Amino acid sequence: ASTFIMLSVATAAVMARCCLGWFTRDPHVIAEAATAAPTIVVFGALYALYLTLEGLAIALQKLRACLLVSLSLALAGGLSLRWLTMGGKLTLAGLWASQAGLLAIAAAAIGAAACTGLVGRSRATAMAVG
Repeated sequence: ASTFIMLSVATAAVMARCCLGWFTRDPHVIAEAATAAPTIVVFGALYALYLTLEGLAIALQKLRACLLVSLSLALAGGLSLRWLTMGGKLTLAGLWASQAGLLAIAAAAIGAAACTGLVGRSRATAMAVG
């Protein structure tokens, strides 16, 4: 899992630093994207962590928790975008920061659900063996 997260961070950092010219030649867009780059790298790490924890939760059949966290993340993401827009604070860096914050909360929630499943399984295994 840690290798996946580190590769995600490295890829996001390289893309943000070296590959912006692939998508635009507009200096204003490049400047805005460069400002958001650190937040995008953090988002990449959090997203890789979230996917890892979600995969663990799915393997432990914590499907309701996965559904609840995914739906909450989608709803909160839309609401944060709306809030930023209405407040006149919608920037690329602000958008990625808001999504990274939500993703950190979602990763903690899905991680807690997965850990609950691991604890329950280890107790059941101990009882079966003992």
